[in-house]
Amino acid sequence: MKRFLCGFLLLSSIVMAQEKATLLYFNDSHVIYPVVDKHGERGGVARAKTVIDKVREENKNTLVLQGGDLGGGVLFGAIYHGFPMIEAFNKIEIDISNFGQHEFDFGVTEARNLVNKSNFEWISSNLKESSGESFNKSKEYIVKQFGDLKIGFLGTTDGMSTTIQTTEIYQADIFKSIEENLNKLKKEKVDFIVLLTQSEPELNIEILEKFPEINSILAEEKSEKYNYVTYVGEKPIVSPQGNMGSIVKVEIIKENDGKISQNLSFIPLNNSVESDKELLKLENYYRDKLEKDLGIVIAEAKVKLDSGFG
Repeated sequence: MKRFLCGFLLLSSIVMAQEKATLLYFNDSHVIYPVVDKHGERGGVARAKTVIDKVREENKNTLVLQGGDLGGGVLFGAIYHGFPMIEAFNKIEIDISNFGQHEFDFGVTEARNLVNKSNFEWISSNLKESSGESFNKSKEYIVKQFGDLKIGFLGTTDGMSTTIQTTEIYQADIFKSIEENLNKLKKEKVDFIVLLTQSEPELNIEILEKFPEINSILAEEKSEKYNYVTYVGEKPIVSPQGNMGSIVKVEIIKENDGKISQNLSFIPLNNSVESDKELLKLENYYRDKLEKDLGIVIAEAKVKLDSGFG
């Protein structure tokens, strides 16, 4: 009995020494309800909440990350400027969001309003005010600690030339911004570094080649239909389906000997996932609202509209 008890205590101490954090990541959240198109049906904040709640039950050390582009891009975003997504993400209780250029499609003031209405943190390592300060006082890097496991996060935004142009903010050099903030993370003595990025795949590869300290890149969508993973050595660049078609699950494990490992998987947000009831009501509200708002008569043509092509 004593031998069994000693063995049990030894096993328990080994298990207790292991720390595990789970990251859930999605991006390009343009529409609050599921998208239905040639690629099928996918997405929706109600399904996302179901999946996120389940993973949180499995591991309390779970962080939910949004990669950017929650405003603009499609008709829904053009009408509501991303605010329904903020409302939903506050209910889901996501933890960190990066910026995409579409957050600025309706001007800097609207982008500030999105941030100010959020109950979660925004991160930007390279978006700057004209004064040189971080945009809207967003954090340039974020550190989260789970027991003995310390994770650092960076966030970069590219493509600001494709949104409304302004002198209020600017896109600082991505490589220089990463280097500056990596030096700060080194002083924090983090175990694992994650970069949230809104950049083309080629640039992400270049980033990992230049900065081997980064352990994982969670990137913008590469496809509306497929998930993608590209490796630079053992370091992954991960792109889930656009329009919240899937969620990336990253398990980061720190063993008692200090060794760090990561496991990747994708969780599809299709019709096999039951929708959270509260968020489903929010989806239906905005679906009905969009239909009504688009049905408002704003003008009447007094002449026949003839294209000349019959």
